[in-house]
Amino acid sequence: MPYGRYRRSRMAVRRRRARYMWVRSNEVVVPGTNMSVDLMANWRSNAGVTIQFPDLVIWRLHIKISIRFTYSPATYSAASGVLCAIFVADQNVGALLNPLTNQYTEQYMMWDMLYSAEQEVASDPGVTGQPVIYHEYDIKTHRRLRNINETLWLQLYSQGNVVPAEVNFTQSALYRLP
Repeated sequence: MPYGRYRRSRMAVRRRRARYMWVRSNEVVVPGTNMSVDLMANWRSNAGVTIQFPDLVIWRLHIKISIRFTYSPATYSAASGVLCAIFVADQNVGALLNPLTNQYTEQYMMWDMLYSAEQEVASDPGVTGQPVIYHEYDIKTHRRLRNINETLWLQLYSQGNVVPAEVNFTQSALYRLP
């Protein structure tokens, strides 16, 4: 064939196999109006890591959140609940911004309002009872941490007349190691 292209045979190139690690923790958060939790702090302290690895990738995140709360004042409100936000930011930040009023300052992996009305529909314990908000998330992401000071934050912000009494969460995160 006079006009055919010369095809070079492909040479076998060995690529390094990606390494993954599951990191799990079960934590209790001190209740308040604005609760911020470093999701990677437990892993860093147990592994003895003082700085973040460059190019660490958050591959997947399973998180279960349970919040026992009361109402103050003791009335139902449609806007009452807890805003749950997960994002990557610097670990040396003194105070994180309110996710309700600053929706576009961070690149959120998840931003969801957990309404207290969901619990009232499921089983109404009354205004003076001990209602609980429970929710599970499965977040598939490929968020790369390029800065050695970046970390994964969970921020819970109570809204309306919900006053958190106890906050507990369990997380399983899959990290792709460099």
